[in-house]
Amino acid sequence: MIEANYGHVSRFTRALVSRAAGKERPQREHYQLLEHSRNGESEKAVRLLREHIVETQKTVRSAQRIATRDVSSGN
Repeated sequence: MIEANYGHVSRFTRALVSRAAGKERPQREHYQLLEHSRNGESEKAVRLLREHIVETQKTVRSAQRIATRDVSSGN
């Protein structure tokens, strides 16, 4: 039951992030992470991954605030 719920939350979170930030930047960062990893550029990969996580967290928080505001206002 927990795993099934996690899957739903994960999809919801991805949808929030995609709607708020678009898909281009996160997708580009994923490819850059892969490229850094393939090239053995671990420091670059770690730095980019940290930045990616922080930006994703900001986007999720912002999207949650917007969704909460929309629900509260009846939109």
